Amino acid sequence: MAIEAFINCFDLLHLTLSYLDRDKWCLAECAQPPAQILSAATPTYAPYVQALVVQGDIFGAAVQGTLKHLKDCLGTFLHLQSLALLARLYTRDIADIASTIHNLHNLKELTVGLDFLHILTAAIPAISGGKELPKRLSTTLETLVEEAEEGEEEEEVVAEEQTEGSASTWAVASKTDLPLYRLESLTIASPSRALLDGFPEWLSELAATLRALHFQANCGSITPGVLTGLVSHLSNVTTFSLGLSYSLTDVTVFGALSSLPALREVELVYYLQLNSPARFPPLRNLRKFTVRHPRAYNKGYALHFATWVRKAVAQGKLEMLRLVCLDDNEESERRDGDDVPTVSNNHLYLVAENHSVDGLVSHLVAKHADSLRILDLGTATYVSKRSVSQLCNALLKLERLCICLGTGGLVSNFRRSDGPSKP
Repeated sequence: MAIEAFINCFDLLHLTLSYLDRDKWCLAECAQPPAQILSAATPTYAPYVQALVVQGDIFGAAVQGTLKHLKDCLGTFLHLQSLALLARLYTRDIADIASTIHNLHNLKELTVGLDFLHILTAAIPAISGGKELPKRLSTTLETLVEEAEEGEEEEEVVAEEQTEGSASTWAVASKTDLPLYRLESLTIASPSRALLDGFPEWLSELAATLRALHFQANCGSITPGVLTGLVSHLSNVTTFSLGLSYSLTDVTVFGALSSLPALREVELVYYLQLNSPARFPPLRNLRKFTVRHPRAYNKGYALHFATWVRKAVAQGKLEMLRLVCLDDNEESERRDGDDVPTVSNNHLYLVAENHSVDGLVSHLVAKHADSLRILDLGTATYVSKRSVSQLCNALLKLERLCICLGTGGLVSNFRRSDGPSKP
């Protein structure tokens, strides 16, 4: 009887939730922390948690409860090495989370989404500009400073707080003891101008440990002057990513990147520039190059794009090249979200013509045949039968190949090796 009641209850719950699959506000009211998180937060497993990713939408009545649970997790996962805060919030009351991050002394990788940027502006005096911090954060930071300064008298700490303010008080603690000053990888989505104004000072403190810096999504606030100021503090960075900023020209971007002696991996977003120079400043140590680009709807645009990629990888011993179509990513996101494309939209999307990148293939065969191991030309390009044959005959070290080609190219260039070939 109990089993039958449980099954009926489960069926009813499943039916109810099926009607609410698009009512995120209602689901948020009923949301509970995942069982995996609750289990990981127990004393038995918490010391073994090394990575935490927070994503999705957090709104409604679930905001405060979720943030409180996140704070508890950050206070428990003391051996956390990678933290990604990518969720979309409908509140800015995240001061408690900002103070908790300072307890993660093993943190090496930090990814911050748009709605969590206030964590950086609140927790790092160089970015906050010495401004007074939120009251809740100020109180928490004062407590942390008092714990760090156990050898000093309480009266001296109080007097210092009254004269210098909460932001300068936080600066009393040794920066080398703070996890945000020992990061090895930092990813920021849609950086704001307020964040970037104090960013160079923070980067100068991170220079000894930082090896990867990624700016993603909307990077319109990164102007030529801002990029130049950042590059001067990135001498040890080996991996760099930059999102779309229409104020940055090819000359500015590649000129800045060419000044980084340790740079080996780059990810950029392409947009058409008619005044692009004939040659780019060389990236001689470049090994991995990823380009995110819109779909080319005419041959002229495709030719400009292929030429741009050739100029970018003209120097160095390239080991990996990836072309990622932005339109394809947006299409997959719409399928998973609320705005599901109609059949007609899908039809128009699927019949979009792919344009040839045979010129780029010839360049890769001529310049990088001895080093290229991974080649992914994406879903928005086309490789002819003749170019596929060139690839297969010249790139002998190739480990992974992703291309779009016709059935004729597939049959003539890829045959079974365990038996006679069949047309």
